[in-house]
Amino acid sequence: LFRVNYSSCHINNTINLVVESPQAISARIEAIDMTGRVVYSEQVSVGGHFSEVLNTSLFSSGIYTLRMTSGNQSVHQRFVITH
Repeated sequence: LFRVNYSSCHINNTINLVVESPQAISARIEAIDMTGRVVYSEQVSVGGHFSEVLNTSLFSSGIYTLRMTSGNQSVHQRFVITH
């Protein structure tokens, strides 16, 4: 079981991503646009606490889904990019 939190900063076009897991996991983080195209994908290892800053300056304005998958668990959260 893991938990994903994020906050966006429109000033510098970033999303601050924080993942917490009570055990070590390997997970894939993806950002998906509304057409279903994966615009960002990264495989990460999480052992307790993981944080990363995603640069969204190259993303087009629109609604996206942030998906994190580990094993058979998947978490989805929507976010909006406006430039």
